[in-house]
Amino acid sequence: MNQKQQIAIERGQKDYLETGDVYSAVNNMMFYIDAPLSDKEWAAAVIEFLTWVKDQAE
Repeated sequence: MNQKQQIAIERGQKDYLETGDVYSAVNNMMFYIDAPLSDKEWAAAVIEFLTWVKDQAE
């Protein structure tokens, strides 16, 4: 993951821990990042985030 992706993932994790809402967390990852991600970067970041969410539930 590059720095932009890490920032997006960390933002999603923080939001998810506060709200428990995956949809809201992914939206916040996308809309509140300072530098836009390419489609491939975005997809990789979302997969990494969703894997993290899955691991939290186990």
